Amino acid sequence: MPDPGHRKTARSTIKSYAKVIRLLTAKGLKAIAVQHPLSSLADDVKTVKRTLSQPEGPVLLVGHSWGGPVITEAGNDPQVATGLRRCASPRQR
Repeated sequence: MPDPGHRKTARSTIKSYAKVIRLLTAKGLKAIAVQHPLSSLADDVKTVKRTLSQPEGPVLLVGHSWGGPVITEAGNDPQVATGLRRCASPRQR
């Protein structure tokens, strides 16, 4: 589980993906961001899997920081994802 000092950053990170989602959507891709409850790794993985329970086509899971272990666990199931990508935080302006 992330340390308490990282929780605020992790919770606000989802907002920073809004621009990335707009860019991907403009290119015809479906993109969503999942808000993790941050109560445990298992709960965060369940949240991702629940969000992707009805995928439309191939799914690429992307995670930053705490999201890395979450997508690794969620992506272990080939029914959930076709690929994983860990990334740096989107640059905020």
